[in-house]
Amino acid sequence: MQLDADHTKQPMSVWRAFVHAWVRIFGVPEILVMALGTEFKGEFADQCASRGVLVLPTAPRAPWQNGKVEGAGKAWNGSFRNATQL
Repeated sequence: MQLDADHTKQPMSVWRAFVHAWVRIFGVPEILVMALGTEFKGEFADQCASRGVLVLPTAPRAPWQNGKVEGAGKAWNGSFRNATQL
């Protein structure tokens, strides 16, 4: 994830990176499944709510709950990489 020039994980910095990397291309998702680090709270959560995005947090101290999301992301990255190679 590319963050702002200050390279922080502040909620608005992360939101702007998310908009640039995902929303700009694919549109606003209906659902986001994610660990609830501090970068996804506050302003990030407010931006999601204002756009009708349902945020489904994984349980604290349960990283295995992200397994399905990580697997889907890995598969998507592979497909994207294959599609963009000439």
